[in-house]
Formats: sequence, C-alpha cells, structure tokens
Amino acid sequence: MVLSMLKGFFMHLCPHLGLANFARLDAGYFGQGIYVTPNGNYAAEYASGRYTTDPAKLPKPHPQHSTWFPVILCSMSVGLAYPVTRAKDYTGAAGPSVLRGKPIAAPFDARVATVHPRSQFECCEGAVSQYMEICVSDKSAVLPLAVLRVE
Repeated sequence: MVLSMLKGFFMHLCPHLGLANFARLDAGYFGQGIYVTPNGNYAAEYASGRYTTDPAKLPKPHPQHSTWFPVILCSMSVGLAYPVTRAKDYTGAAGPSVLRGKPIAAPFDARVATVHPRSQFECCEGAVSQYMEICVSDKSAVLPLAVLRVE
C-alpha cells in the first residue's frame, strides 16, 4: 500500500530549535530527511531528551527558560509516501533497516514508519506500534507554523 497526499499538522522530531535534516545528526533510521510526527506526546518526549542515551546529544533547554524545550508545529504536504515494513525493509528480525541513511528515491517524497520505544524505534507493525514517524525528503514540504513550549 502506498500513501498518497499525506497532509496535516505535525511536530518536528528534533531536540534543537529549527528544522534539521537528520543526515547532519545521524544516518536517519528510515533515510535522509526531515523527521516529523503527528503524535504530540512523542514530539514532546523526544524534545526533552527522554529517548537519548548519549549525554552529549541531550537537548539544551531554552537559554532563558531552563524548564522548557521547543517543539516545532508544522504543516506538511506529501504527494507519495513509501510505507516502511519489516518484511520489505529489514534483512532479519533484528538490526537496522536497509533504508538507514539512504536518500528517498523517486517516485516517493517521504517514508512513513510506525515505531515503539521497545523496538529501539525501528519499524514495528500492528498493535505493537505506538508512534508514527514520517521522513520527508524535501524541506519545502514542511512549513513551520509555531514553536510550542514543552515543560
């Protein structure tokens, strides 16, 4: 199944203020691009550093307000999204996706995966999934609307 015309309001998954292409931070679990989620609680937990195990990568609180972290509310429009699955995009039961760090190829302009903390944020499907991640290849498909304060 291919997802077409995926649009709506999303939160950017980056513990820093500003849209970031994850290729600059790490390889990107599902490819190179900007990562967003429709799950507000996931974006808030991510922004606060809840899922970071490396102390050097922990987000820094806002310099004037040490009790909150920024989450960027975005509008996004994607024409054709590739659904990441365990069957097609993994070589075995464990390990990273074969899409890790790879650019998104035409005709797709995004990749969509469902994840869970227990799966180390690798793709999981069905009742096991908890959050959705969308990796967008072109930053022009993501329009920042507001910065939300997460305490």
